[in-house]
Amino acid sequence: MNNFSGHLPSSIGHWLPNLEVLYLWGNILEGIIPSSISNASMLTKIELDSNCFSGTIPNTLGNLWCLENLILENNFLARESSSLELSFLSPLTNCSLISIVLADNPLNGTLPTSIGNFSTSLEEFVASNCNIKGTIPMGIGNLSNLNILSLENNELVGPSPTTIRGMNNLQGEIPKSLIELTFLKYFNVSFNRLQGKIPFEGVIAQFSAQSFMGNQALCGPP
Repeated sequence: MNNFSGHLPSSIGHWLPNLEVLYLWGNILEGIIPSSISNASMLTKIELDSNCFSGTIPNTLGNLWCLENLILENNFLARESSSLELSFLSPLTNCSLISIVLADNPLNGTLPTSIGNFSTSLEEFVASNCNIKGTIPMGIGNLSNLNILSLENNELVGPSPTTIRGMNNLQGEIPKSLIELTFLKYFNVSFNRLQGKIPFEGVIAQFSAQSFMGNQALCGPP
């Protein structure tokens, strides 16, 4: 951690075309994330968490085909005002992402249906405390290697996606197929508006009540 402050130069990506990692977490950087970052086409890791960045997440990040880790938590990033959908997620499906961490940003939007098109190498999707609304798209069940899924402290509602294996049933019962997701190591959907019975067996049996708390209509153990 350093104490860098100020803005990132708008042309930063043009200066560093061979840059592979960008670690600037834990500073006091502010302003927007420059879209020119996409010109640093060799980037595999971007870690800008715990700063004061604002504005939107550039759609041009989807041009970084080698990108594996995108860590943007604990900033002031929001969605495009023209749409309720978190549209920046769709271009990111072109990347080779293993980890996406967006927690603690006022994104205030809905998950796009394209979320199921992320690379099957995706292991971590963290978007807790982001004011995410609406339903979880059916396609998220395609992410077969997901082992960390954190969507707590949002406003998720709506009918259950029947294809989901790594998430809960948003209305009705949590599908028992969830217990087949043997790679799942972290699961937290607390403080949403979920309903139904928790299938407390298999992989689900390893999670405590903290993973489900704050959903008044959930029942059964833990």
